[in-house]
Amino acid sequence: MKAIDRAFAAVDQFQQRHSFTAIISACVRSYSDARGSMLAGLTTFYGFLATFPLLLLFFTAVAVVLKNNPELQARLINAVLSQFPDLGRNLEDQIHTLSANSLAVGLVTSLGLLWGGLGVARALTHASTTLWGVPRVDEPPFWIRLRREVGIIFVVGATILAGAFATALSTNRVAESVFGSTWLHLGELALSCAVNVIGYFFALKLLAPTKHTWRTFAPGAILGGLGWSAVLSLGSALVAHHLGSLGALYGVFAVVLGLVFWINLGTQLFLYATTLTVVLQTKDWPKSLRRS
Repeated sequence: MKAIDRAFAAVDQFQQRHSFTAIISACVRSYSDARGSMLAGLTTFYGFLATFPLLLLFFTAVAVVLKNNPELQARLINAVLSQFPDLGRNLEDQIHTLSANSLAVGLVTSLGLLWGGLGVARALTHASTTLWGVPRVDEPPFWIRLRREVGIIFVVGATILAGAFATALSTNRVAESVFGSTWLHLGELALSCAVNVIGYFFALKLLAPTKHTWRTFAPGAILGGLGWSAVLSLGSALVAHHLGSLGALYGVFAVVLGLVFWINLGTQLFLYATTLTVVLQTKDWPKSLRRS
């Protein structure tokens, strides 16, 4: 036991002496202390509730606005569904048949999206204030929180749509013939990374309980934006592996569980980006691996 304790102490001292490992360790420790997994679970719940109304509303809007351009319809829908690797086809099969009655569907889904979206925004706001260590009594009043929640809905929605348009651009035949498929895909990847980083910048700044300079959010935005781009690139393999392990046990419910897994993955990435921002801003590192 003494040998194990000495080895653990040596590792602990090593990680505290080096900035890179100390920051990583502090982020993991802070995330655990704030019960980040529970915060991510709450956000995932509301995110799941908002996903289907959001997709249904988007499908309906595309069907109405682009009814005379089925090719562009298909490109935009496929681009949005690419945000859900290996799940998009199943989601489209479940949703596209509901777009016939656009007015009724639009009203119902708008209400569902507003409820679910505000739930996601409220959960993210609560998670952010918790990670920033803001006491409940010092939280802003209701109307300020509501303004932030509406703002974060707009930022997330705009980021998803901008990423979808970047993906749709890579499937454009004219652009491919001009630039070539390789350069076009590289450009699409770079544009998607830029969109995700910018989206993280706005989201992290908007949810921060106090005002900070844009530079404060750069590390978290880069981690989150590039991390999400990497996750999207590897998403098909991740989700396929997850669905493969669940399919034999849960059948059709595996798609639902796969969607929950995907949303939770994105949520935890966002909360870790927030944690990195907090740790660097408060200089709350190094931290010992031992619980005091």
